[in-house]
Amino acid sequence: MPLSNHLNIAIEHDVDDLPLWHDPDAYAVVIRHLGEHHVAEDQLARLVAAYREHAHKQRRRGLTEDIDDILMASPE
Repeated sequence: MPLSNHLNIAIEHDVDDLPLWHDPDAYAVVIRHLGEHHVAEDQLARLVAAYREHAHKQRRRGLTEDIDDILMASPE
């Protein structure tokens, strides 16, 4: 799938400002590693979004639960 199609996943999870989804070389490396570890791209985008949501907080209460929910959910 072309990089532009994968950008939709990033847009959906509001992480499209990251270079990962714009730099074809970086994207290829990450996608290869995701495949090696059987992690869906959607899960990565959701994990990044969850971290960002909690990053500004002094206590990241709820981050662990969000990560567990994302990793336990079926990939979209």
